[in-house]
Amino acid sequence: MAKLLGLEDMRMKRQLHRLGSVGLILLVLLIGIGGGVVLDRQVLTVYAAPNNIPPNATVNFQLIAQAWNIIRREYVDQAAAQPQQLTYGAISGMTDTLGDTGHSRFLTPEMVKAENNFTQGQFEGVGLEVQEKDNHLVVVAPIDGSPAQKAGLHSGDIILQVNGQDVTGLPLEQVVSRILGPAGTQVTLTIQDPTSGQTRDVTLTRAKIALQNVTWQRIPGTTIADVRITAFSQGVSAELHQALA
Repeated sequence: MAKLLGLEDMRMKRQLHRLGSVGLILLVLLIGIGGGVVLDRQVLTVYAAPNNIPPNATVNFQLIAQAWNIIRREYVDQAAAQPQQLTYGAISGMTDTLGDTGHSRFLTPEMVKAENNFTQGQFEGVGLEVQEKDNHLVVVAPIDGSPAQKAGLHSGDIILQVNGQDVTGLPLEQVVSRILGPAGTQVTLTIQDPTSGQTRDVTLTRAKIALQNVTWQRIPGTTIADVRITAFSQGVSAELHQALA
């Protein structure tokens, strides 16, 4: 399912991931910054060591370095010019220009961990599957039994703000990182109804979620069963066989 882009740095390879689904699950992890710091050093080393740059890309890498230096030297709000976010934004921008929407996307270290946890079938989070659409973060679906579902979030809902901060137009990974956090903590999302345009604030308490891959029910008055597969995480085959039996 994964497609890795051909960059020399192995850490970057693990983060450039080809997703087989339309969105990302908003999970919660206790996130360290160590991986990001190392990545920052490695990217900066590329600027300083021309031998690491492909010959046909030297001019382009110099342009990236020039933009980096101007931002770090001249931008008025230096607190907002964080090296890690600049690095992630640059890589994310490169993958976005591929036009492979919904498939090829840059994942931060915490997003990689989140996806790995999701495939194990248990994780901490608010329980939302989301995708980026028209510069907005849009809910694909809430996970059954999750805080998001219990709070009444629905497919198509638009996330406008996270904890009072506007996230319109921000890269997907930046919005996700703002929603991440340990179980038991809260996050407030400003949600817009796609039909009426009305907005509301929803405060969610992050929780541990055990993913139920397969659910089923008999259609009343028939001998037909409606089987629903909500996710393809670990154990889905066994759950499907059990439901069919």
